[in-house]
Amino acid sequence: MSNSDMRARTRKVSVQVTFFVCIIYYIVNRPSFYSDEEKLRHLCGKKNLSSQKDGFKLRSRYLFGGPDCSTFYPNAVIDNPSGEDFLNAFPETVYEGNGTGVRESTTVAFVVVLKTCPEDAQPSVDNQFDPGREIYDASVLLRHAVCDCMGGTENPTYSFTMYALIHTDAVNCIAPNGEKYDRVKVLQEAGYWVEILSEAVSKEDLEDSQPYLTAHIEEDVGIRDTLRFHAWNLITHDIVVMIDFCTATLQPMNEIFADLLNDDESKGMFIKSAMSQGVNTGMLFLKPSTEEFENLKLAYKNTLYDEVTGWNGEYYNNFPGKMGVSGFLSYHFAHNNVNEINRCIYGNEFDDICQGVIPFNDIKVTRFSSICRQNWVCPGDNTEATCEDMFHAYNEKRLDFEQNYLNKPQKQDNSGQFRVSSYLGYCEGEGNENYLSIVGN
Repeated sequence: MSNSDMRARTRKVSVQVTFFVCIIYYIVNRPSFYSDEEKLRHLCGKKNLSSQKDGFKLRSRYLFGGPDCSTFYPNAVIDNPSGEDFLNAFPETVYEGNGTGVRESTTVAFVVVLKTCPEDAQPSVDNQFDPGREIYDASVLLRHAVCDCMGGTENPTYSFTMYALIHTDAVNCIAPNGEKYDRVKVLQEAGYWVEILSEAVSKEDLEDSQPYLTAHIEEDVGIRDTLRFHAWNLITHDIVVMIDFCTATLQPMNEIFADLLNDDESKGMFIKSAMSQGVNTGMLFLKPSTEEFENLKLAYKNTLYDEVTGWNGEYYNNFPGKMGVSGFLSYHFAHNNVNEINRCIYGNEFDDICQGVIPFNDIKVTRFSSICRQNWVCPGDNTEATCEDMFHAYNEKRLDFEQNYLNKPQKQDNSGQFRVSSYLGYCEGEGNENYLSIVGN
């Protein structure tokens, strides 16, 4: 037998051994809530960790979703069907060093940014809209709505990946029972690739060039807001969409993606916040670029911010978030090729400007705001007429998700009688304590 024949035979035997090891491991260790096909793909498929030069990056394990936007209920909580201690099924974890592996190369990355834990001392301006104890509900429903709008995987126009960028000091948070839980693993189980990062620009970076920001940014959004700049570094994707847990996607946004992909000069598109009129970082389209990432950090450090005259003497300093990424981008985008789009279509908050201007069926994206508030707090204060369509559409997506995509043995009983036309039985009364969560029984 020739040497080439021997090498070919050795490779064949190696592949066979690997295959049978996977099969044996699968038979012995198969959790009850993962389909056979998916478990084999998880065990014998691609690697799941990645390292970058800045801080620790953790890749999501492929133990969360099926090929059609389905979500497998976390195996860590199969013995806790009531959901009373759901978060504590993910105990506190210490992450050290860098991950290994390669990012996915899908067309669009949807990114949420988590800078703090709910129990932390918060900056004066909240632009995280943390769902707190409802983080699983908020994250899986956001992902499901995005997946639905992207066409699932049966006939997607554009492939996509969900990301969560989590600050290094916001990994382990306190659950309702007082114990710490690992938000990284909760979000992984909800279908997100997670990266653990520090702020892109530190206060030490600003000491010489930005004395006012250094002294006062915690009175605004806080220095951790610069964590958002890392979204520009997701360069294995053509487009990044920065969103948050107040974002509710209703319809495809293919026209935005097509315009960005076909215009080499465009760097992104944005909407303004209804309340602040600054760039809304909860619905921001951008083209990732390592060069732009470095340029943004440098410009943030060197574009002087003054208490009276704002950014470089051009103001953009009369709204909450003025010292953070929103305020800086409001100035920066005015001098670069980033176009404003209609927020009544791509971020409708049902404020005085947008209410009734666009027929509801023509709205692509809505946002829970100070007007409508978040679905999981079951608002009841004069919001029914204004926000009923949005709540109804959001809870229709939840109903579809639970009935057709969530592999959970005992689904939540949507028997609540509070404003049923809005909440479809998922609220028993006003307030978060009356919300019937996905993880409940």
